[in-house]
Amino acid sequence: MELRELGVLREDMFSTVRVCEGEDGERYTVWDMKQQEAARKLMQMEGGFFYSRCVQKGEHMWILFPYEEPRPLFRFYKGALENWEERKRIYENLIKACWEQKLPFPVLYLLLAEKSLNLKADGSVSFCYNVSLKRLDGERREDDCVQACVSLILELMQQGGKEEKACYALLHKKRRRNIYRKFDEVIEDLNLIDGRKRLRPFVHMKRPEQTAVDRIFRRIFVLAAVLAVAALVLFVSQVLFGDLPLFRIFSFSFILEK
Repeated sequence: MELRELGVLREDMFSTVRVCEGEDGERYTVWDMKQQEAARKLMQMEGGFFYSRCVQKGEHMWILFPYEEPRPLFRFYKGALENWEERKRIYENLIKACWEQKLPFPVLYLLLAEKSLNLKADGSVSFCYNVSLKRLDGERREDDCVQACVSLILELMQQGGKEEKACYALLHKKRRRNIYRKFDEVIEDLNLIDGRKRLRPFVHMKRPEQTAVDRIFRRIFVLAAVLAVAALVLFVSQVLFGDLPLFRIFSFSFILEK
């Protein structure tokens, strides 16, 4: 496959990140792996076929990914702060991007650690693969990636609104204690907090202000209820004792006075 180089995004002793164009006009982000051993370990990582294709260029291995125009998540997120629903959808899309791409966990952790994330116009999140491979740690596992993802969500939430306060507190507490192990656990907590917020306006609904007429009718209602209870007590007394004990007490007091 013939590739025409359009530019270099970054370079170090381990790799060079290039932008290239193929014969078909498609553009690619290319990892130019300078060390054969590092390239072999990367391609053998658990996670399957996570790149578009692989090309041997002399002693270097070129790993190709679809190229995307840069729309850095942490820059364009500031333009999506209209309401809680839109912000929550971005948090969820970040999590979905992590598990839907089926990346090896060391690669996923590297992309998250370097914030190599794009926010598309439709609110979806994708990876742009412009990273330095010298930080690639082959020992990273799923729980490391989940914790890194939660850290990014917490950072985004700091730019959000008042709706994020309860959600931020919960995620921050679990993140600090390293409780999260799976991505769906984070989704569940986001939905849990969202459900509570939908109920909150009804739980804390204020009573309407009462007018003078309302207060008068309220007092009449209370007085009527008291009289009804008193009448019920007198009726029960008449049935059980044949007379009214209350009247008997008054009669006994009258006789004593005589």
